[in-house]
Order: sequence, then C-alpha cells, then structure tokens
Amino acid sequence: MALQLENPPSGESKPLIRYLRAQFERVRNELRAAAIVAVQQFVTKGYGGIFLSAPVAVADISATRQVLPFDTAALPVPVHVTYDLAQNALKIDGFGIWQFQYTFAMTHDEINASRVFVMELYNLTLDTVEAQFTLGTGRNVQASDWTLATLIEVTSSNSDDFFQWRISGDAYAEVTITLDNWSVFSVGEFSRE
Repeated sequence: MALQLENPPSGESKPLIRYLRAQFERVRNELRAAAIVAVQQFVTKGYGGIFLSAPVAVADISATRQVLPFDTAALPVPVHVTYDLAQNALKIDGFGIWQFQYTFAMTHDEINASRVFVMELYNLTLDTVEAQFTLGTGRNVQASDWTLATLIEVTSSNSDDFFQWRISGDAYAEVTITLDNWSVFSVGEFSRE
C-alpha cells in the first residue's frame, strides 16, 4: 500500500484537484482497512468478581427462587465489569464470550432423604434465566458445596444487563451460606461491535 500517483493531470486545474481528492480518499480507505486488520490482532480482556465476606443465614430453600447474597468486591478496579452489591448483581461492560464461575457452600438441616436444588444464572434486566444447574444432596448430608461454570456471550443486546445467582429446590431448612464467590472473566479478539 503506497501512494502512487500515475499520470496526474498537469497544471492547477479543477481536474487535478478532483484527481488528488480521489487519490487521498483511496489511500484513506486502504489505511482504514489495514488498521481494522491490525486491531483485530489485539486481545481484549475483562475480569471482576464479588463474594460474601462472612457466613449468613438465609431463608429456607423452597420452590420459590431467592437471590444469593454478595457483599464485597473481589477486585477494587474491575475491567469491563460493574458491581451492584445492593442487588447482589454484576454487569458485563465488554463484548465477547465471558466465563461465569461460581463457587458456593451452604450448611442445612439433615433429613433422611435425598433432595435437589436448582442454581440459576439470572438476567435481572431481561427477567430471563441464562443458565440453570440442578444439583443433588445425598441422604443425611448437612452441607453442600459446588463450583459451577458457564459461558455467556455478551453482545450489544445484553451488555448493559445485570446478572444474579438464584437458588430454589426441594425443602432445605436452617440454611447458612458459608461461601459465596462469583468471578467473571473474558479474553478475546477486539471487536468493533
């Protein structure tokens, strides 16, 4: 890509000015195309997370969904992530494929039966479930702990949406959340979106 002026009109005429403008427009378009290709080689990143700083008793688990609690930012300066601790939520501010990783532990009553509960990654803004996990508890078990991960594509249609984790399921009483960690991260190509 080089500026090559072939057979320009001579003199200070209107044809010469039109010709030069056309040549500069061609070079500008070539530079723009080259810049887009170069920028696509860059890697973008994003990360952040929230967690529960101390165990907290929550309402009994039942078929009614309840939001899981978070009260602390994992990183004081997240990248492309916004925290909303008042809503136990976070928002992704950057486009791409994001991994949502969630680790939690809870203690609960012991009963002589197996039970299941459902964890949902919930889009608070759109009022939709983005991912759902059905988990089980064996007989005579007083504690449960899990690590969940899923990929979510964030585009211009959901980039301003807040997400939460919610729980529901069979009857669990005397529930205390003892560990609640949620991290999100993304590494991807630069996008013009």
